[in-house]
Formats: sequence, structure tokens, C-alpha cells
Amino acid sequence: VKYLTSLKQKEEKMAALGIDYLYEVDFTSSFAHLAPQEFVDQYIVGLHAKYAVSGFDYTYGPKDIADVAHFPEYAKGRFKIVTVSKEEEQGGKNQLYPYSWITRQRTSKRSSKTIRLHI
Repeated sequence: VKYLTSLKQKEEKMAALGIDYLYEVDFTSSFAHLAPQEFVDQYIVGLHAKYAVSGFDYTYGPKDIADVAHFPEYAKGRFKIVTVSKEEEQGGKNQLYPYSWITRQRTSKRSSKTIRLHI
């Protein structure tokens, strides 16, 4: 499988943006079959995320029930959701625009830790 940005390149870009912890999850058959609520509970809530930042077209399960529009019902107010719109992505997914948002937040609020879950 060829990606637009290799894992090593993503790791380097995230480190340059000040990501403190990077969790990489193998996309196994059991992971692929997680229900949307299980994914949110185990990975986002389980990692104690304060924010979940995603692109406008992000999915975490079947597209009809696990897209950004459904994210708030699974989040249940336990973390803030930030969706980067298509217009904000300008240069495409390869440019890592959600990470630019994280960097702006870290600079303005001086948050102590930033965690990125990479799947």
C-alpha cells in the first residue's frame, strides 16, 4: 500500500508540530469491526483526549453511522470536537491541516501535552 505521506514522514511532521505522544494502532480485523461507540470509548476517551480534531470527511466505521456528523452523539460531551472543513484543508490531506489547528491551540493556550492517535 502506498500512502500520500509515509508513516515516518507523518511522525516527523507531528514531532515538528509539538506532538508529545503518538499512538499508532494496527488496523487489524478486530479493530476494523469496532462499533463507532466502542472506537470512541476505547481510543478517544480511553486516551483522555480533550479535543478530537478531524478532517471533514473522516469516518471511524460505516460511513452512514460513523462520520463527523455523528461524532457528537458518540462523544457525549466528554471531549470537544473540531472538524477541519474542506476549504481549510486547501492543499489536501497530505498537508496535515488538522495538526496546524493543534499547533495554533498549543501556542495560544500553552497546553501541556498533545496526543495524536494515528490509525
